Amino acid sequence: MIQINIIPSLVINQNGLFAKDKSGKLVDICLHQGSLDGACSVYSVFMNLLILKVISYNDIKVYEKSNDPETRKLCKKLLEENGMHHNGQYLSTIRKILNESIGSQISAKNPRATQREVIPQIVDHLKRDYPVIISVGFRGGKDAHALLCVGYEGSDENPSKLFCLDPDTPKTFNNYWNTVIDLETNSNNRKYFSRYIPNELNTEYDVSLDDILLITPKE
Repeated sequence: MIQINIIPSLVINQNGLFAKDKSGKLVDICLHQGSLDGACSVYSVFMNLLILKVISYNDIKVYEKSNDPETRKLCKKLLEENGMHHNGQYLSTIRKILNESIGSQISAKNPRATQREVIPQIVDHLKRDYPVIISVGFRGGKDAHALLCVGYEGSDENPSKLFCLDPDTPKTFNNYWNTVIDLETNSNNRKYFSRYIPNELNTEYDVSLDDILLITPKE
């Protein structure tokens, strides 16, 4: 039997995929590029923080400002001072921005590990009901891309797929994910052993797991 594990914070209803934000309100969690200023990493960060109940949806709406000074600082750093992030953004830079702006509420870490070594860390974080931001690199020179991992297929010890919310892929209305990272596609390839498979798009790419960002809320 195929075992699928999804973080329990996510809820599907007739309108799509939702989670409760900081205000306790169920909000549409699939942020798609074009709805906010910024790049894929920025959207992945905001989806992550919404699921962790660190921010509310109103904090990131256009023309809205948060009442929380730390959240205002974060939005200024991610949406104003860095503009459109035309050249992307390293997760190490995002980690620094997070810790410097809302560090009293969360802890953000980039583990130093190989691609295969980060997989157990991803699973462990997901089992705690925490999403994981993943950066993948594409074979053939396509720019790196960030997405939010919300679940996995397989056992804890041997996951075969990672289920993700991708801000560059059409929103999902009947599923917990819109993109799959298949970890067993090219098992003999040392670097590009995984495959990026977006839903509803007739294209796939061999990818490497370049980096992950683990965000943990502080009590």
